[in-house]
Amino acid sequence: MKYTSFMNLDNVHCWNNSLTIDQIFTSNFYPDTQTSLAQASIPERKMLSDNVFFDETKSVDKVNDIKLKLEQRVISKPDFNLLRMLITDLCNMSCKYCKVMNNINTVQKKPLAKEHIARILQYFFANSTESKEKIIHITGGEPTMFFETIKDIVETAKQFARPHENYWIVMGSNGVLIKDKEARYLAENNVKTIVSMDGPAIINDSLRVNHAGFGTWKYADKAIKLLKEYDAEVSISTVIGLHNIANIEHTIDWIISEYHPVGLGVNFMKPPTNSQLDFPFLIDEKSYATKIYDLHRKYRHDGIFFELVYRKLAPFVFQKFRYHDCGAANGSTLNINASGFVGPCKSFLVMNKLSLDKKGLDNYSNFVIKNWAARSPIFYEQCQNCPAIGVCGNGCAYEALSFTGNEMQIDTKACNYTKIFYELFLKDLYDQIPAHIKSKPQWIYKPTMADRLKLFDNVRAIPHTLSYSIGHHTL
Repeated sequence: MKYTSFMNLDNVHCWNNSLTIDQIFTSNFYPDTQTSLAQASIPERKMLSDNVFFDETKSVDKVNDIKLKLEQRVISKPDFNLLRMLITDLCNMSCKYCKVMNNINTVQKKPLAKEHIARILQYFFANSTESKEKIIHITGGEPTMFFETIKDIVETAKQFARPHENYWIVMGSNGVLIKDKEARYLAENNVKTIVSMDGPAIINDSLRVNHAGFGTWKYADKAIKLLKEYDAEVSISTVIGLHNIANIEHTIDWIISEYHPVGLGVNFMKPPTNSQLDFPFLIDEKSYATKIYDLHRKYRHDGIFFELVYRKLAPFVFQKFRYHDCGAANGSTLNINASGFVGPCKSFLVMNKLSLDKKGLDNYSNFVIKNWAARSPIFYEQCQNCPAIGVCGNGCAYEALSFTGNEMQIDTKACNYTKIFYELFLKDLYDQIPAHIKSKPQWIYKPTMADRLKLFDNVRAIPHTLSYSIGHHTL
């Protein structure tokens, strides 16, 4: 397999090693590897012939090292960093693109029982490292329909947490039922809230509607402002689809100026069900990647955390191979639904796929980790020549199931937009090369870590905040 690629970026040449995520840029004076080596100075020649490039023996060693680390993870016991609790199947809204409500076969009308809450929290903490950063994510359905269950989770987590347990609680909500009393409780108990909103009312209310078909923007708007009044931490989750992609820069500008969120989820729209692959609001991957990365570049000096951008960019900047995109395939995510069943993935759990009852918890490692660890692109032959293999992680199993009929196949949508992101990263990295280097008629340059960090500017993943990836593996 070939892991070193030669890329031409607007008449600038770039050698890219996809395993070590290393790059060397040259002026177009050097049209290919052989010419570069022949004409380069001795220091430059050493740089170009560095063993991270062009040495396939080193590449094979790196591949074997990655596979070995995954195999070692498989035989070890789970070490969770996310517990997602779908405390109810019910929702007071009928969002047209919802993957939860549209996939549930039999609705559980009662919320998650106290006995299940205690059992799963005890298991979660017992199978995680005390000092390791971990998140309890409360969701649904709409969790605020059963606010007492939210309180039960908060209090039970305190009961089972060890003395130095490094965890925080996050809740996802549509905001409709968050009133004064609820906002105050969330703030006082440091429950961080992600409110779903796709833009101003005219955009949001085209798809985010209640059961009567009326828009719900005014309730989300009120909830965000009320939470902020009580100093609760708030971020906003926005689904990017045909309803907002054309004006997405204006929409995100408006969200940031109006609410000053800690972070932003900019989520690529997925089919509501496996049978709706022609869902009319789906968008192409190029429009999504280019517009979202432009927004990251615009707001990175302000430290605005765009979750999916950070998730893809972090392995590129830090040059660390990304085994998996989702926490489920990484073996670090645990989900429980309102019926008390557990599984690796929220989308699969609501479809009653890959779910275990309470007796199956001890088999979680064999059931999930051994199977889903193989969703890393390092095991897919068709991925080996891809320049972006080091940052990919093979996307979403739900997407793979939707478009191929098999959750173990490649998520082609994520594959496509990751390649586009990667080329944008390379161009961005080229822009960071010092001007005095690029002013020379001929030059060779290997970016430093200081150069690479400029792609983040002031953006950071900050534990115990919503400037953090929830449910997705970053590195």
